[in-house]
Amino acid sequence: MSAGGVHPAFLDELQRALKSELGARSIYAQLAPRMRDRELAQVLGSFHEDEEQLVAGVRGLLVGLGARRVPTHSRTRALAGWVLAILARGRSSSIALRLCLESESAGARAWRDHAFHLARAGDPERARACEGFAQVKLRHARILETWVAR
Repeated sequence: MSAGGVHPAFLDELQRALKSELGARSIYAQLAPRMRDRELAQVLGSFHEDEEQLVAGVRGLLVGLGARRVPTHSRTRALAGWVLAILARGRSSSIALRLCLESESAGARAWRDHAFHLARAGDPERARACEGFAQVKLRHARILETWVAR
């Protein structure tokens, strides 16, 4: 168990989740200005803002749980965001949006699992925070469905 009473494996899971959020933040920052559809560009820009807040929340959660190293950025995720944005030009943007949709859906499920774990461990405040993160991801996924062809 860590200093905060949380199993190290759970902290590792949250660290991976933070890296995913850092990646989402980077991807939306890169994609938004490259979209031809102005409404979609605005939506992705707002997702970037959401991810800024989400990253801050996750970082606070990790610090509160006693994590020793809590990154503020990820070069690998930033590079992946840049590559995806470059590939998203023209008709390939549908591929990028589908990847974002799948990632947001997976993120929502993961944050719900983290919320369940924390609630079961007797930490309802942090469980509510994770549920809030899940709601952001679910909202993003629902909005992205509008632009992703089925």
